[in-house]
Amino acid sequence: MSVCCTARVCALAVLLLAGCSNDKADTSEERMKSMTGNDTRKLVPVSGKVTVDGQPTGGVSVILFPDPPAGVVANETLTKPDGTYCLITYGECDGIPAGKYKVTFKLIPKPGRNDNATSAEDKFKGKFADPNKSSYKLEVTEGSPKTDGDFT
Repeated sequence: MSVCCTARVCALAVLLLAGCSNDKADTSEERMKSMTGNDTRKLVPVSGKVTVDGQPTGGVSVILFPDPPAGVVANETLTKPDGTYCLITYGECDGIPAGKYKVTFKLIPKPGRNDNATSAEDKFKGKFADPNKSSYKLEVTEGSPKTDGDFT
C-alpha cells in the first residue's frame, strides 16, 4: 500500500471516529423530540401483567392497535418471565400516547437449538391475534399513568 493510500485510510478513520459521538446516551426531551418529531412528555406510562389459565406467562406479545383503526400498529412488547410488561414508544417503559386501543396477544415460543425457527406457531392458535375480533381493550388517559393494565 502506498504512503498516499495509507494517509487517505488514516484520514477516513479519523473522520469516522469524529462522527461517532456518545449522543446515544442523551435521552433528553429535546433530543428525543428532534429524533421523533414528538413530545415524549405526552406519553403515558402503562404497565401490567398477563396471565394465561391463571398463571403469569412470559414471552407473550402484547400488541396494541388504535381504536378506531388508524392503519398502523401502535405498540408491541413482550412480557417478562413473571408475566409483567411495560409499554415502550421511544425508550425504556416511557409509555404510549393517550387514546383507546384494542389489544391482541400471541405466544410464540423461542425455538430450541434444533428447532426450525419458521415452524414456530402461536400457542394461542390465533385466537387472540385479530384486532377486529379482540374483546380486550385499553384506554389511556393523558396525565394518568396506568399500572393496572392486567390481562387474563
